[in-house]
Amino acid sequence: MELRAHLGTGRRLAVPRSLAAGYGAVASLLVIVYFLPVTSDNVQVAIYEMLGIGVPVSIVIGLLRYRPANKVHWLLFLAGFTSWAVGDAYWNYYRWILHAQAGYPSLADVAYQFGYPMLIVGAFALTAGRRKPSLRELLDAAIVAVGAATLAWTVLVEPALMQSGLSAAGTAFTISTPVADVVLLLAVAELAFRTRITNVALRCVIASFGFTLLADVAYSYLNLHGGYTNGMFIDGGWMLGYALLAVAALHPSMATIRPVVQAKISRPTGWRLAILGAALFAAPLALLADFL
Repeated sequence: MELRAHLGTGRRLAVPRSLAAGYGAVASLLVIVYFLPVTSDNVQVAIYEMLGIGVPVSIVIGLLRYRPANKVHWLLFLAGFTSWAVGDAYWNYYRWILHAQAGYPSLADVAYQFGYPMLIVGAFALTAGRRKPSLRELLDAAIVAVGAATLAWTVLVEPALMQSGLSAAGTAFTISTPVADVVLLLAVAELAFRTRITNVALRCVIASFGFTLLADVAYSYLNLHGGYTNGMFIDGGWMLGYALLAVAALHPSMATIRPVVQAKISRPTGWRLAILGAALFAAPLALLADFL
């Protein structure tokens, strides 16, 4: 008997979770193996490539298996992560076949930038049809957006504009990545602040974008200062983002991500307060660092 999980309800899924759980276990093991000292570069490339390709493959499997009534966001995620998989393949071609690091910017960066709009629209599509956001929810999202934008400008965008060593294309890509990340963060914040989330797939989607955004910020900063190399800890953020999105697509609750009416008054959760606190401190800390 198939029981569907609803966003905002306490129902449990009786549908076997073996596919999603099995993929999550294998992906976790691969991430661990990736960072083992004995793991060769070729094995690292293979692991990263498998996790990247695993996302669009898992979305297709989820769409065919669970047949969600609303699939727009999944199709957008499919397009976005397929574009990222192409970028990863180009990047890894240099690392695996040519034993070198791709230039910056390269066709990989074009593929990554093409994927961002798909993921951003897909994240906003998850909020389509929801109840009208309250003033508190709008203020929460605005706080996160302003804090992230201030931090991105101070730490990433302004230094990129002042750096003379980058070409015009390099400067454009360096700036466009944090800008896209801020917009994606706003979409995820709007989604996360709308209601109490009990849908497993939706939790995984939000966590996936969270790890991806953290890795993007770290990469943009290190790349700006010439400090990024293949196999760094940052790769773990992207791989976890890939793994969680694939788990979300393979979980039965992926077919039932939809809103439910929420009580007018809700108690703020710890993670929500933590996000808002970090956003509030981001702006003054960034300005202080810039002043010093």
